[in-house]
Formats: sequence, structure tokens, C-alpha cells
Amino acid sequence: MPFTGHIDEQVVYHHAADALPSQEAESVLEHVKAAVDTTCKRFLKGTALISYAGGDWDDTLQPADEALKTELVSAWTVALAFQVIRNLAEVTAFDPEFSAKLADMAERMKASFHSLLIKDGVIAGFAYFKEAGAIEYMLHPQDHQTGIRYRLLPMTRSIIAELVDPAQAAANLRLIDEHLQFPDGVRLVDRPARYAGGVSTIFRRAEQGANVGREISLQYVHAHIRYLEAAAKLGEADRAWKGLFQINPILIQENVPNAKRRQSNMYFSSSDGEFPDRYSYHEHFDQLRTGSVEVKGGWRLYSSGPGIYLNQLISGILGIRFTADRLIMDPVLPAGLDGLHFTYQCFGCILTFVYHIGSGPSRTPELRAEGVAVPVQSLSNPYRPGVQALPNERCLSLRTGNCTSI
Repeated sequence: MPFTGHIDEQVVYHHAADALPSQEAESVLEHVKAAVDTTCKRFLKGTALISYAGGDWDDTLQPADEALKTELVSAWTVALAFQVIRNLAEVTAFDPEFSAKLADMAERMKASFHSLLIKDGVIAGFAYFKEAGAIEYMLHPQDHQTGIRYRLLPMTRSIIAELVDPAQAAANLRLIDEHLQFPDGVRLVDRPARYAGGVSTIFRRAEQGANVGREISLQYVHAHIRYLEAAAKLGEADRAWKGLFQINPILIQENVPNAKRRQSNMYFSSSDGEFPDRYSYHEHFDQLRTGSVEVKGGWRLYSSGPGIYLNQLISGILGIRFTADRLIMDPVLPAGLDGLHFTYQCFGCILTFVYHIGSGPSRTPELRAEGVAVPVQSLSNPYRPGVQALPNERCLSLRTGNCTSI
């Protein structure tokens, strides 16, 4: 039975990929509750941190030691799970007991994240929970095993999820600038995993891959786009706008001087250094920081890459987002784009947004339509003001939306 969108719809369970579908059916809400219970069972003892299990988004970092699946925690996974649980608490108000359980769960996850995964002001990529309560931080300045000290994903996701306070968010950006920002974009970690002919000792694929490409090269465009999302969340207009052009193949040599021609003739999903092998890559990795080695587009035009790019441009930077019943306006644009026009379809209605951007430090948003101020609802953002919402029926009555920031 396919899900058609109703929380009380009855849906069957699938217990295994190779098994016949179970005829046991429960409501979608019961499925959600079962998934939440499964998440709770994965919490490491005495914490609200989810075990690493089979890995997180970057599957090159799957541990070689199977035992680590139940003892390792990925800060990125925790941040993402926190965001899902917190949002789920907000949309299940119709079930007060479940909503309260979720809200409490999110708070416990947040507390565990701050007390156990942030060490000396740096979010650890992984935390290895050893016997007697000892914690070994990996992909962190205290990591003397892998040599990798900073990981991008938990820094950006913790901002997107509103899991860290403004001070930690600013620290995350500072660390990204110092250790992960390269001419061709941000990298997943600050240095490559060690390579010894493909023999794995700590990580599987990261230590097996002989080709300097995809996640091995560490500049993965999807992750760079999430960095732009985090920058927009913080109101970092110049940073977000500039970051768009680091990964746009059109005239890319103007923004990435060491980009090869291959980087400029198609959307690319990774930016790979021009190294002959993993040994040379490891030895000369710092040439990527200085731009003294050429980079080429890898794994090109796959999946939803261009769509994700355009979505971030529209929703995160031009600031046009939707819920079922309202238009959200949250532009993050540099002053040089004052007067920009953007025509877009909103709830079936064609609107033209004209952005007027003040040059001062204050940001007092105002929406006008045909010169008349339009009442809006202000939404919260822990990092800055400026998020506004307009009911869809009011949106449909407008001919021209004129977004003004003074």
C-alpha cells in the first residue's frame, strides 16, 4: 500500500529486503513511533547519542573494526537526528503525549551533543566511547590516530539544525575558514586519510580507494552546498553568494583560477586534484590549499546535483520558501545585488520579487507590494532576525512582491 499523505493511513511493514511484505498494517503515525523507538534503542548507555551502526553520509569513513559500529558516534548523525526529532515534535501537536516525548528527546540529544561531542570548542567528527566512560575523539585536534582534525559535516549541520548557539556557530565558520576552505570550495576534512596500498586499518573505503576522486578528493559539491545553506542561515550574504560561483561551471576560471577546462563544461559533483596517485596526493595535499595544482570536475552531472544547487539559490539565498499554507521570505543577499528582480511561481501565481538591500549593519526587513507595506509574521532564527511569512491566500492576492531590507 503506497502512502498517500494521511497520518492515519494504514500501511504494511517490510521486515527485510528479500522477504515478502508483511500483511500487518498500522497507521503511518504508528510507523513513525516505531522508528522513534528504534532510534532510542540505539542511544549509547547514559547518553542520547545514536550509535554509528553502518555509517553516516560519508561512507568512505566506515570503520574497519566492526566493533566500532556500536561504540562510535557520528556528530553529523546526531545533529541530523536532532533536527528531525525536534521538527517532528512541532508537527505532532495533535498527539500531545507523543509530541512531549519527542521534545524531551530532542533536548536530551542537544545536551548530550554539547557535553560529549564538543571538546575545546571543536565539534568532533566522531567520538569513540570506550570502557569506563572514556571518550576518544576522532577527526578532532585531539585525534592522534588518524591525523584528521576537522570535519565539515557536523559543523554545517549543527548550524542548519539550530543545535549550536551563535558563539559556537561563529567558531564553526572560523574553523572552516582556517582548515577546510580551499580555492575550489570547502573540503570534507582537513587532510586525506592515510593510504598504504589499499590496506584498511581505521577506515574502509577511505584507505582502499586508489583513485583521487569523489569523497577521496574531499571536495564534494553536495557538502559544499550544505555549507552555503549554513552560511545563509547565519546571514553571511557575501560568503554564500561567493560560494555559489566556486561550484558553478560557467566562467569558473574567474572564481577558481586553477580549474581545468574539464571543470567548466558541465555541472560537476566533486572537484578532484590533478594528482597521479594517492601517494602524491597525500604528499602534496597542501597544493590544493594554495591553488598551485590544477583541479578537474569529477563524477559529473549525476543524481539531483543541479537541482540541489538551484534549490539553495532560491530557498536559501534569494530566500523564497514554502509550507503548505504560507510563503516564507528570508533573503540573504550582498549589497551589490540591490535592485535584483526575481520572477517565480508561488502557489500557482506569478510574482516578481524586487530586492532593495541596505548597506548598514542593521537588517530591518520590510515587505511591500506595489509600494504598500504588507503585514507579515516574523519567524524565529536563533542567529539573526529577518525571517518573514505570508499566508498563501494573501500571497495569491499580490501581483508584485517587493522585498525590502533597510
